[in-house]
Amino acid sequence: MQKKYHLDYNFTETPVFYKDTMLIQLGRLYCMPSETIGKHAHMNWYEITLVSDGEGIILTNDIPINVSKGDIYLSYPGDFHEIRSSADKPLKYDFFSFNTENQKIKKELKNIISAMYYYEQRIFKDELIHSTVSSAIAEISSKQEYYSDILCSLFEQTLLYLIRNFKISNNPPQHRHTNSSEELCFQIMHYI
Repeated sequence: MQKKYHLDYNFTETPVFYKDTMLIQLGRLYCMPSETIGKHAHMNWYEITLVSDGEGIILTNDIPINVSKGDIYLSYPGDFHEIRSSADKPLKYDFFSFNTENQKIKKELKNIISAMYYYEQRIFKDELIHSTVSSAIAEISSKQEYYSDILCSLFEQTLLYLIRNFKISNNPPQHRHTNSSEELCFQIMHYI
């Protein structure tokens, strides 16, 4: 199926460094109704999917999470990831795949992984992140003078906003019910 609009700066083979941020992929996709972005692996990188319009489902390791306008979803290294657009309200979204060499940010991202057991904990809203990623897409497309320095700043801001958001919202979901054996399993996983 043909995509309505697709802008993809893909560096999966040879990541590009913007100061400490390793850029893997950055882009924008406007899906066709019922379009599916097939399952793919996130090797050693994180990815944020930022829904600008429409509705759909993000599957991570075959677990579905509904997303809609304004939502941001964080995928971890090692995840298998798939996106399905709604038939009625096709998805429009930006994406930013990255890792970092900044040791403080790297540690905070690892803390997010260990603290967020449930896939529904990875979804949040943050207009500042939407803004910085949208600005990064515009900047990388323009290749104007100083665009590299500006991208360094935008990527670092995005990661700091991401970390801040998860530190603020590090509360277990209230709608998820677990039995004692599930809770013990999650505590063991967290400890490991």
